[in-house]
Amino acid sequence: MVDKQPLFSQLPAAQQELALQRFQIIQPFLEGRVLLTYIVRTHRLALRTARRWVQRYRADGLAGLVRSIRADRGTRRGMSLEMQQFIQELVQREGEASVASLHRRVLHAATERGWPAPSYSRVYAIVRSLKALPRAEQADLLPRRRGGRVAWRYEGMPRLFPMVGSPLGTLSPT
Repeated sequence: MVDKQPLFSQLPAAQQELALQRFQIIQPFLEGRVLLTYIVRTHRLALRTARRWVQRYRADGLAGLVRSIRADRGTRRGMSLEMQQFIQELVQREGEASVASLHRRVLHAATERGWPAPSYSRVYAIVRSLKALPRAEQADLLPRRRGGRVAWRYEGMPRLFPMVGSPLGTLSPT
């Protein structure tokens, strides 16, 4: 879902500069002077990237050489508005329920109603946007400074001390 590409003159200066740089790279190929594989080798690009630039230049001109903005930017993709509203109502009704229990209820409702099952992280993101979560649910891994380096500690589990010399030694609790 990509929005229609704006005109080159309507692009911000940084994007115009990027488009011109990309055009300068593929220009010899477009003029028929060199092969695209030569350009790829000299500029250390992926061949697919160079082909995409050529294809977009031929379709949209210089404006096609910049990344287009998604039409659905800022919205939750992959989840229906109906499911989002259901989750919001559930959060308001249940109040202090944990995200895990809310997720289980959403999964149950999704199978009953024929909706695709949302991941835990999607439900968590909606819940987080609606209310301030308890400290333990805000961040399971909390950084702790120790001797000039950051050591990570998992707040939700009892402390486990890995064996000395194990690859988990860098994750040891403080």
